[in-house]
Amino acid sequence: MSEIIKLPKTKVGSIKKMGLRDVGLVYGGELLGWSFEAALNRVDTLRPEGVWGQPLSFWGNIAGVVGGAVGAMRLPAPMNMLSALIGGYLATGLVDHIIRLGTPIAVATVTPSTAVFIPTGATAQFNQKKGYVYDMQNMGMQNVTVKAPIINGGRYTV
Repeated sequence: MSEIIKLPKTKVGSIKKMGLRDVGLVYGGELLGWSFEAALNRVDTLRPEGVWGQPLSFWGNIAGVVGGAVGAMRLPAPMNMLSALIGGYLATGLVDHIIRLGTPIAVATVTPSTAVFIPTGATAQFNQKKGYVYDMQNMGMQNVTVKAPIINGGRYTV
């Protein structure tokens, strides 16, 4: 038959009172996790093409989550707690990537009537002084200007 395996008696959260060292460890772990996440986001801006179709922060978050879990199980105290905190923080970044992958891309459509840019006030007066006339035939394009002569005090200006 099967034997009953007795596990050691441990309680989750068995620390009765946290000391300053423990609080510093928790805060430091969160700050290190935030620093790693910020560094991964910076790497994404430096190399936006990523690897295998995913940004480098995606792969860094996976490595951080796995490394945090393994470190929490194998490292001695207090490094196991620090490893778990860093891995837990990077897990939030991994969740963001999973949401990004699962969310369909929203496509915004703009009707031509709302895409026309007609300046008013000082901008329109400035452009008219330079001789720009707005071509209303091109309703689908934004900020379309045509250089055309306009009458300025009895003279044609181009």
